Amino acid sequence: MRSILGEADILETLTDLTRLAEGTVDAALRIAESEVRPLYGTPFEADGGGEASLAVIAMGKLGGREMNFGSDLDLVFVYSGAGETDGRWKDRPAPRGSVPNHEFFLRLVDRMRKGIASPVQGERAYEIDLRLRPEGEKGALAVPLEIFARYFAERAESWERQALCRARPIAGEEAVGRAFMSLAAAFVYEREVPAGFAAEVARMRDRLERELARESGGRIDIKLGHGGIADIEFLVQFLQITHGGALPAIRLPGAYEALAALREAGCLGEEEAAALEAAYRYLRLVENRLRITNAQPLHTFPETPEGMRMLARRIGYLDDEEGSSRAKLLADYERETTGVRRIYSRVVEGEAAG
Repeated sequence: MRSILGEADILETLTDLTRLAEGTVDAALRIAESEVRPLYGTPFEADGGGEASLAVIAMGKLGGREMNFGSDLDLVFVYSGAGETDGRWKDRPAPRGSVPNHEFFLRLVDRMRKGIASPVQGERAYEIDLRLRPEGEKGALAVPLEIFARYFAERAESWERQALCRARPIAGEEAVGRAFMSLAAAFVYEREVPAGFAAEVARMRDRLERELARESGGRIDIKLGHGGIADIEFLVQFLQITHGGALPAIRLPGAYEALAALREAGCLGEEEAAALEAAYRYLRLVENRLRITNAQPLHTFPETPEGMRMLARRIGYLDDEEGSSRAKLLADYERETTGVRRIYSRVVEGEAAG
């Protein structure tokens, strides 16, 4: 209601939705722990290393504190190390006995995921996307810190550096979250940037536009299409990775907050940064109004004139002597996305061509 009534601007709404998601994840983890620990006892690290613990790492829009209506939760689960549970609960043998830490944390994460995305009663709170973990869908749901360290050193790819620009801990043990972020920072910002990095980023962006957005015949994709949200995000991540080693101040998970930091650090000019900030706010507002009626992860414009008219009115456009609300929306959208693509092309594609 605050969003509809104009009592919160788009950035406030994205922040509020993020806080709601964070609270949900934290509560779900606590509930899952209260159900799993009595079955297996407390996990301990091997060789007397103390109690083992888990951290929840947010990625994507949740990591960037920019959740919108219908956004899913990009999550990664990391735990402190190998070992096993003590098989006891409240000075009694636990019903299921002792299990390796890996099994304990897999069961914990699975219980938490089902509570959020597949509840026994009622509708799911959020869709959960776990594909950003090591090895993607083939990988384990919960991964120990030492495996992350090995993965970052040996097998992680360039696109994962971009994804990790938005990582931040949101629940669980803070020390484990900090340890993960230290590993991620070394991989993302402290490793040498390969000579063909700009060209690789440009290829990935082009592939998203061609294969997923598929803008033709009037289809408009505000997230993945020409000059859309992804252009700004890819540009920000490219600059963060190429300059973040020397400029820790630009290592921020949110695209909008990172644009301000990049401007202050001299990585973007004042006019270009201001144009990208305005475009980002506008595109996220359009996305917000597209999704607000049913909280689905939509990012393409309606295909019917009536659908476009309703979307335009939800954004604030009116039919008057200056033109239809639909025409005004399309004109403003074209202007913003053309400007975004021009800056993206100069920064990323220009570097790739050079």
